[in-house]
Amino acid sequence: MLYHMKKDYETALVRSQAAEALFRKANIQAHVAATLHEQGLICNEMARAADGEQSEEYWETAVARFQSSLAISRRIGNESGAADTLVGLGMIFKDSGRMEEAISAYNEALAIQKPLGQPVKIAITIEHLGSVHERQGQYTAALAKYRECLALMQQYAPHNTAIVQNDIARVQ
Repeated sequence: MLYHMKKDYETALVRSQAAEALFRKANIQAHVAATLHEQGLICNEMARAADGEQSEEYWETAVARFQSSLAISRRIGNESGAADTLVGLGMIFKDSGRMEEAISAYNEALAIQKPLGQPVKIAITIEHLGSVHERQGQYTAALAKYRECLALMQQYAPHNTAIVQNDIARVQ
């Protein structure tokens, strides 16, 4: 994670894969899922920095890592982890231009988050949905999502409202 934060993605991926191997050997499935999730995030960053075919390869690797993480999270009953991974998948799909798949992943995440009572995570997921609508030129839908996000943020995480207010101003 430190190498990821330092934007040394190559090293971050190698270290994460080593951690994954150790967690698999120790049969700690929750940590295997978490490292696969982290690898998906790392590969997404690598895809953003790459061009053409290399970018596509990193996105496909990211999707595969997230799908593996999602399968493990579901198998062990970690619904919150599954929702987080679905949000990660949504980000990959959005970044790679696969908007319908992004919407589907975000909506599936929301279906898990709402019964778990995770209002800040719900707000973030709704903001992601707004950004997909914005990218598609659906400004009315984007504005509705951003306003829904803002209402939740004002109530549960008021320190995070500035970003959403900027989203609203930009779309208006």
